[in-house]
Amino acid sequence: MSYALDNELGKFMQSLQIHTDEENDRAVQHLMELTDRFEAGETELEPVIDYITGLISAFEDEHYPIQDVPPKEILRHLMENHEHKQGDLSDVASRTVINEILSGKKQLNLGHIRRLSEKYGVSPELFI
Repeated sequence: MSYALDNELGKFMQSLQIHTDEENDRAVQHLMELTDRFEAGETELEPVIDYITGLISAFEDEHYPIQDVPPKEILRHLMENHEHKQGDLSDVASRTVINEILSGKKQLNLGHIRRLSEKYGVSPELFI
């Protein structure tokens, strides 16, 4: 193992788990510093980065769970952020169909999801 990797493992071994927001904030800051170093060529830091990322994810998943958001609300949010009206989605579906989706009368189908994910550059899983 390299000196850099040994040194980073040693530093982080002092706090193997994240229990508080303050510890999480310190771990995120440390992760950002390590990521900068990794991008600068210290590729041997990858296992440490992966480990810290896992700790942060576990803490945040437990303390800040993402609530399920209905697909129509995600669509509404994307439309607002891109300043799109229903007519701007004619490449996805007709204005009538978009209106029915947004009002909850109709669900997104796989074709809509594929076209929306391409249009907005988001994962199709966002709508499932």
